[in-house]
Amino acid sequence: MEHLINGLSARNYMEQLVKECFTEPAESAHKVADNYMAQNYTQTTDGKSVTRDEQIAHLEYVQEHMLSMEFNIQQVVYDGEWLAERHIGKSVFNDGRTVESEVSTFFRIVDGKIVETHEITRPMSNDESDRSIHTAH
Repeated sequence: MEHLINGLSARNYMEQLVKECFTEPAESAHKVADNYMAQNYTQTTDGKSVTRDEQIAHLEYVQEHMLSMEFNIQQVVYDGEWLAERHIGKSVFNDGRTVESEVSTFFRIVDGKIVETHEITRPMSNDESDRSIHTAH
């Protein structure tokens, strides 16, 4: 039995989330957060925890400083509460710098909203400063 999230398969949900947050944001970061994040949302990326408001600031930073972003979703698994996914992301900054990372993420979803996110990133270049894109705001 396939578990759906807001009527979507887990893969389609992830594709929609990535599109609306990063690759083709048509709405403000606040509106996207309202669509996807619970009010008590928290995120931990590479050991650094942020609140919902700090994550919104990160989305705003990304929308302002990125020329383009691509996500190649490798795997998605959803058990009805936890969604696990792994993707390769390529980000191009406005100044032309490019960052490519492998990202593994666990989302806890309650009543169709993400309550918490746990994310581990691995830069695919030799430049550890590339890791900062995942927590910048």
